[in-house]
Amino acid sequence: MKNFSFLLLMLLMSAFACIGYNSYIMSKTQNITTIGNTGVTGNTGDTGTPDNTTPGNPANAGTPSNPVNPGANSQTIQMYVTSYGFNDNDNGAGQYSTGVIAYPKKEGNPTHHDVATEGTGTYADPITFAAGIKAINGGTFPVGSILYVPFLQKYFMLEDQCAECDKDLNGQKYHIDLYMGPADHPSSQGPLYDCEGKITRNTAVILKPASNLPVDTNPLFQNNQCTAHPH
Repeated sequence: MKNFSFLLLMLLMSAFACIGYNSYIMSKTQNITTIGNTGVTGNTGDTGTPDNTTPGNPANAGTPSNPVNPGANSQTIQMYVTSYGFNDNDNGAGQYSTGVIAYPKKEGNPTHHDVATEGTGTYADPITFAAGIKAINGGTFPVGSILYVPFLQKYFMLEDQCAECDKDLNGQKYHIDLYMGPADHPSSQGPLYDCEGKITRNTAVILKPASNLPVDTNPLFQNNQCTAHPH
């Protein structure tokens, strides 16, 4: 009888021990699941869906063969966009009909050109644009920075200053001036100025754009004709 009571007592103690251990395991498992679903680690936050990124290897990390997308930090800003050409470009001393720019490459600036240039408008061959000195020095348009104008589907590079751009904002905080036409001779004044007026507007402009946005390589102004094609 004593032996039977002793065996019964041992069996009961073993059963309670197993129940306690399984409760501990269940509790730990539930805690781990809860942490994973609240956005503490390994997920996008609101949805609780894993982002499949490896710690220390962010999704936008670049490699020598696949550099970081230059559009990763892009900004779209509404601004006043005008344009100018050889005829109404001055050399900074009041002399007009010139291709002089404020930041030529030959003087050590991080720009592409030595004179105002209407390139093809690709990321690798941008067109000259000018901005006010306040916006340049303030870092909105650093010298050599590239932006993209969606309604023209072209890239432009800051290579020149625009005195009027610090004053005439047309209700916008920023004003930029886009170059069009040849860099070494004047155009017929009427057609050039009409073309400048054609693209003048308040519009969205992308700063720090991706390099693979759509490009219309047709010139803005060529052979005394306005060839700009707003999209």
